[in-house]
Amino acid sequence: MKNRSTKSKRIEKIQKLLIYAGKGYPARKWLLNKSVFSFVVSALLALVLFFITRIGILTCAILFAVVTPLVILSSILNLSISADKRARAIEKMLPSALQLIAANIRAGMTPDRAIWLSARPEFGQLEQEIKKAGSETLGGTSIENAFKNMSKRVKSRILKRTVGLIVEGMNSGGELAQLLTETAAEIRALDMLQKEMRANVAMYSLFVVFASLIGAPLLLGISTFFVDMLTRLASSISIQTIAEQSRVAGITLLGFGTSLTSEFLIKFSVVVITITTFFAALLTGLIKKGNEKRGLEYAITFVPIGLIVFFLVRYLIVRSFGSVIGF
Repeated sequence: MKNRSTKSKRIEKIQKLLIYAGKGYPARKWLLNKSVFSFVVSALLALVLFFITRIGILTCAILFAVVTPLVILSSILNLSISADKRARAIEKMLPSALQLIAANIRAGMTPDRAIWLSARPEFGQLEQEIKKAGSETLGGTSIENAFKNMSKRVKSRILKRTVGLIVEGMNSGGELAQLLTETAAEIRALDMLQKEMRANVAMYSLFVVFASLIGAPLLLGISTFFVDMLTRLASSISIQTIAEQSRVAGITLLGFGTSLTSEFLIKFSVVVITITTFFAALLTGLIKKGNEKRGLEYAITFVPIGLIVFFLVRYLIVRSFGSVIGF
């Protein structure tokens, strides 16, 4: 019973995400399609690697078991990002729609007709929601419930708070047109405040991007070359000779040389850059968009750029100074 309830809760969460993203099909059908897609992608990837690199069957099975849930999880994350994008697009057009509804009411239209005629193509995603709300009011649903149903279909705190203010004002006997106009003005003021806050923290975002995409790969590229240089010098020069010369010069040399290999350092640097750029992308999404999940869009470009800068720095340093020490 517990497993069933947990599964049903997950289905409900996915169904909410589908509604928030504007998708009209059920969650079970969506999960089935994504599961089949993930199976196909994982199987094709395992087969390609098996025939190209000749990896073992056990490795292929492990790869299949790891890639399949990752593809499903990435689809769910993409669905969540789509829901957030849709909510931001609706919030952007909401003040204009509220003002248009208020103007229609002042022109003498009934509230249900005013809502229906305010659905304009330039409102984008909001147009469909206004049409749904208008059709509900024409079908006998009260304006309060129509607005509440709209807020349930969009993952937006601003829309929910707006609907709450409108419903509360209408229940207290306020004029609907004036209420909509004032609410639109408040939403615009809030949007301007958010833009000002983003502008104030833009410098922090630039610093994070520079440190992760340029600073860290540059330092790691130089440090890996330096360790390579020390390793080659240690293997070509007698350590005993260097130690004796150092004692004559009054310098104590402790443990010249290193046990680290170039291959290990490069792999370590790749892992460090990947992790650093990934979390830098999440932080950038949080600063610029207000949601760390939106940073996944930046991670797609941040990670490759960081790795390209690292290998480019190593290539340029080796080309410039490698001949001096026999690279």
